[in-house]
Amino acid sequence: MPTGLTHSLLRMGRYMLLLTLSCLLSMIIAYALVRHLTRGQTVLRKVDPEAIQQARLLRRDTNQLVALANEYSQRLPQDTKAPAPATIQWIDGAFRPELNALRQRMDEEFPTDTPLCRTLSATADRAAAMAAHPDDAELRRRALRDIEAAAARIEKHLDTLGLEHWLPQPPLKPRFAIPAWP
Repeated sequence: MPTGLTHSLLRMGRYMLLLTLSCLLSMIIAYALVRHLTRGQTVLRKVDPEAIQQARLLRRDTNQLVALANEYSQRLPQDTKAPAPATIQWIDGAFRPELNALRQRMDEEFPTDTPLCRTLSATADRAAAMAAHPDDAELRRRALRDIEAAAARIEKHLDTLGLEHWLPQPPLKPRFAIPAWP
C-alpha cells in the first residue's frame, strides 16, 4: 500500500501544483489584458472645488479679455495711426465699459494672492490704457502682446492642473496678428 498511497499523494500534489499555476497564470493574463485595454484612459481624480472654481473664473475672464482684444484689433488694425471717429465712439461706448465691467468683476471675484489672477488683472489694466490712448500704436502692440502672453500662460497653467474636464468653455484663441517690433 505505500506505493499506492505515495502514488495518490504525488497525483494530488501535481494536481494542486497545476491548479495553483493555472490560477496564477490566469491572474497575470487578466492583469495584463486590463492594463492593455485601459492604457489610453485617464483616471479622474478628486480635485479641490476651489481650484475648479478659480479655473472657471480664469478661463471665463481670459476668454472675455481675448474676445475684447480680438474685436479691438479688428476695428483698429495695427497699422492704423489715427482711429476713425466711429472707432473712437465704439471704444468709448462699448469697449471701455465692457473692459471696466470685466475689471470690476475680477476685483470682486479673484483672490489677490495668486500670481495668475494678478497677471490677468494687470493685463486688463494694460488693455484699459490701450483704450484710453487709441492713437498710440506702440501701446496697442504691447497691450495686445501682453494679452496674448497672459492667455497662453493661463492656459498652460490650466493644462498643467488637468482641469479641462471641469471647464464649461474651451479657450478662446487670439485672432490678432502682432507685428514684429519696429
